[in-house]
Amino acid sequence: MTQPASTVPPIPLWLSHLPVVGGLAVPWITPRTEDGRYLFGGLHPLRLRQAITEYLCSVCGRALDRPMVLLMRLADLPRQCVSEPALHPVCAAYTQAACPMVILREFAISEVSNGSNSSADAATDYGISAWVRELRSS
Repeated sequence: MTQPASTVPPIPLWLSHLPVVGGLAVPWITPRTEDGRYLFGGLHPLRLRQAITEYLCSVCGRALDRPMVLLMRLADLPRQCVSEPALHPVCAAYTQAACPMVILREFAISEVSNGSNSSADAATDYGISAWVRELRSS
């Protein structure tokens, strides 16, 4: 699904290595069909596993360090668990602007920090609304 040209946000230089379809950067985790079409909104199962086990960003595919951002559905908050890998703040900001699957009324954006508030001011630049206290796998 492509957006009208007037609403397509610019692709950050950080994401310039990704393929582009309809003016949008294709997330690294997006699967492709045999005929080469990208399945926006889908998660490539092997890349999903790789992103989780190797701490890779689901948008750019690069290694994560802190801070990292989790996109959470409001239904995820009581469970304190998400089903998709984390993102770099710049990747989350681009996703928030470009992805029709991310609707801010239905998602809370959380940042995993190292416990200090030093990145709190920077986080507000990305619209981050909730802080995650710990990151653990189950």
